[in-house]
Amino acid sequence: MKVLILGLGQYPQGSGVSAALFFAKQGDDVIATDLKSARELAGNVSRLKKYPNVRLHLGGHDARDVRWADLIVRNPRVRVDAPEMVEARRLGKTVTSDVALFLESCLALVIGVTGTRGKSTTSALVVEMLKSSGKRVWLGGNMLVSPLTFLGRVKKNDLVVLELSSWQLEVLGDRGISPQVAVWTNLMRDHLNTYAGMEEYAEAKAQIFRHQKPEDVVFLPADPTFDGFAASAPGNVKRVMCHGKRKNMELIGEHNQRNAAMASAVA
Repeated sequence: MKVLILGLGQYPQGSGVSAALFFAKQGDDVIATDLKSARELAGNVSRLKKYPNVRLHLGGHDARDVRWADLIVRNPRVRVDAPEMVEARRLGKTVTSDVALFLESCLALVIGVTGTRGKSTTSALVVEMLKSSGKRVWLGGNMLVSPLTFLGRVKKNDLVVLELSSWQLEVLGDRGISPQVAVWTNLMRDHLNTYAGMEEYAEAKAQIFRHQKPEDVVFLPADPTFDGFAASAPGNVKRVMCHGKRKNMELIGEHNQRNAAMASAVA
């Protein structure tokens, strides 16, 4: 297969380089592109140079690479209105992401966590609570650790927690995939420089549960903002009352009280 990694990225465990290594090790033909130069991406470039089936086209994207590819793996930072994405849609190319690839292959239960604020803290709290019960738990996603970095080591009885941004969820929506357990902490005005308005931004977030199965679960705050989303969820809905104080909690701030309430319900 001819695979285009659209956005190699600079982080050593990030989406782009992890996807490039994933397909390189399978023996696929890979082209990895990025707007940054080889010098700026030196660490990831050196890791890929040992694979003869990988070519690097750096310092810009090229529509010829889009036309060449059988499959395009989109880095979340490559926006849907980028010329390369417009060309990919025009040609009917299959576009996926590292998270989508992971969810399609992972045998373990996956808990996806999103929200304008609190998703990192809530994800970390869920992980620690589950670990304390004796479970083996993996954490990845929006904290610069692609889940592809640990896909081969995840066992069926493990648990996986993925922190997911709206940009990461866009591709899951396109692929018709949602995690078995979805968690949405809150919705606030943000990222309106990349979305037409709050409705579009909220719908990107909603992809965390839109494609769940009837036996799956979504956790939503018990406030009116989420009533419509709760009514349209295809699986089981759990509304969480995030107000009120938790005793003996070292994390400071009312927002962390809400994060802890959500994490406790999920765990």
